Amino acid sequence: MRSFVSRLRRLRSTHLIFLLCGLWVHDASAQDDGLSAFSPFRIGAKVGANLNQFSQTGMTLDVNVGAVGNYQVTEMIAVRGELLYMGIGGGLENRTVDYSEIEGNVSSITFMNRSVSIKNAELPVMAVISIPTSGSSVSPKILIGASYGYSVASFETRDNYYNFANGTTGIHSNSRENITSSMQSHQFAGHAGFALEYDLGNGKSFYQEIRYRHGLDNINIYSGYPGTGGRLIPSTLSINFGYFF
Repeated sequence: MRSFVSRLRRLRSTHLIFLLCGLWVHDASAQDDGLSAFSPFRIGAKVGANLNQFSQTGMTLDVNVGAVGNYQVTEMIAVRGELLYMGIGGGLENRTVDYSEIEGNVSSITFMNRSVSIKNAELPVMAVISIPTSGSSVSPKILIGASYGYSVASFETRDNYYNFANGTTGIHSNSRENITSSMQSHQFAGHAGFALEYDLGNGKSFYQEIRYRHGLDNINIYSGYPGTGGRLIPSTLSINFGYFF
């Protein structure tokens, strides 16, 4: 009888060990499935249109395009980094240069319809805050951050109106000048925006975004000289579209 009870106890212990092992394997498998279903890091691409203006009248239109990386810190907060080609700029005030005191056939030149186009390589870093929604595939988001930009090239486009000494006039339209050396190479800006992200399943999503970028410094090296445009603080309103793979 004692031998039977002892065997029964050993049999129950063996069953309990197998049961615990089975539960541990199942739990580990479930955790692995959960981790594989959710990846906190995503990469994507974006493209958009920029409406640009300096701290004076006149606007220009340009584009931005580049790569996006997004790391989900919590369910509601993510950190987003971008590497972009960013076209910024704006209009400049008209300027007249008087040559009447110099012997020659040109008495003055008026530069009109002036605009500056700046080609930047830019690195924005954003905090992305998700606004909670109940069971919707569309997620509203608020974006706040800053960027560092390196100016690759800058150009001024203008119409040159010539006033000749004999009283006649002439015009040279769409004159283009490389002014890269007149603009700051290193530029910093603050960003704020709003986005709607659409869940497409399998970790993929599409988003549309409106963002405001405001420069934090004067980018005109010669702002203290007359006729150079003065202090130039660039601002940009962008409408962007992006996709996470």
